[in-house]
Amino acid sequence: MKSKIISLSVCFCLVLMNIQAQIGPKSSKIDANKVPQAIRTAFMNNVGMEPVTWFKMVVNNKQVRYVVAYEKLNNASGKLLSYRDRYDEAGNFTSSSEYRGNGSNNEDLRIYLGTGGVENDVYERFNKLLKEYKLISFEGFTIVPGKQQEKSFGGHRFVLQDKEKQKVVKYFDSNMKEINMTKYPIRLIELEEMDK
Repeated sequence: MKSKIISLSVCFCLVLMNIQAQIGPKSSKIDANKVPQAIRTAFMNNVGMEPVTWFKMVVNNKQVRYVVAYEKLNNASGKLLSYRDRYDEAGNFTSSSEYRGNGSNNEDLRIYLGTGGVENDVYERFNKLLKEYKLISFEGFTIVPGKQQEKSFGGHRFVLQDKEKQKVVKYFDSNMKEINMTKYPIRLIELEEMDK
């Protein structure tokens, strides 16, 4: 009887590990010469600069993404920021992240949160969020929802910590209205690859 329980427990653990492995992305650093030419060309056409580092990411054990890390001057803040752009195997842009810091500089927050004419309202919504959570990191993001003909959109991504010290990630549009990213599961995995 004990051996059956142990066997069932081991099987259950293996199933759970397999499910977890399928959900999370597997990412590894690669040389630029291992990146398909279509993707390198797409990046150069979109950004026009040399990449710093390339990664190959596999999502759900089947969808390949090429991730390029680079630094670029942010026009709003005048600061050099870290970016990560993601492309599918055909060279189509799928998503981008712009690391804006940990929120320690209040002026940076105002610059990045500012939107045409509603800056104070947006900043008030952000301050309301900070009453519930501690800010760990602050990023901008852009995604193409699924099919390339769909309109891309972006906003703010906040990595937060709740009162129980648990990590919480929230996505907002430029007006600080929360976005339900579960509608875009693959893009959600892409945007969270830096957190692993």
